[in-house]
Amino acid sequence: MKKFLIFFILFYLVACSNTRIQSDKVVKIECPNVFFSAENNVYIDGDNQNTDLENINYKAVLNNYGFVGDCLSDSINNIYILDILILAEPLNPNYYNISLPIFILLYDLNGNLLDKQYFRIEDAFNDNQITQYNLKEVVGKINIFLEDEKKVDSMTIGFVNIN
Repeated sequence: MKKFLIFFILFYLVACSNTRIQSDKVVKIECPNVFFSAENNVYIDGDNQNTDLENINYKAVLNNYGFVGDCLSDSINNIYILDILILAEPLNPNYYNISLPIFILLYDLNGNLLDKQYFRIEDAFNDNQITQYNLKEVVGKINIFLEDEKKVDSMTIGFVNIN
């Protein structure tokens, strides 16, 4: 009986051990400066052909951001996890879904564009927010990965204009 117990303990220790290669070190790196695009910080969802107020579902504005924890680098990628606060105002009482296309432009120290990444943040208005025309705080979590050899100095965030 003791042999079985020792076998299961050893099996558990081996099976649950860290399988990462020891050379994959994760280190903290400096988080880049973040800017909101002046031209693309407002998003209006509705009928693109008709700009009457009745045909607009909601309006969203970029409001704030914050890094979730530290910015990290492993042997493959630089990792930036970002929370973005967006204020959405319902304009059509029959429309509940929020779908926000976001772009992030990553720049190096010299202002050269390193990468463009696209994300979609989704949420929904509840009945109370629709009838009272209150602002909805939408928080989107964005995971940005960039090759390890590229060093990001700044990033610009904005809404993708869909025509």
